[in-house]
Amino acid sequence: MGNYAEAVQALQKQLMEVIVETLGLNFGTLHNEIEEGSQVMAINCYPACPEPDLTLGMPPHSDYGTLTILHQSGPGL
Repeated sequence: MGNYAEAVQALQKQLMEVIVETLGLNFGTLHNEIEEGSQVMAINCYPACPEPDLTLGMPPHSDYGTLTILHQSGPGL
């Protein structure tokens, strides 16, 4: 889990650098804020529902933070 968290943090830093530069901003100026940001890892496992016609799914929500990186191992979101 620790290795995965470190890899995702490195990916987040790379993506934020590209996003910031695409917006025409200087990554160096925002480097400390991005580097010292927070990381939240949520792990959810949703087993297959025996009666999918009766499922309601997740209620509307917002993800915490600027960027959400999702590792999906099956179809659907």
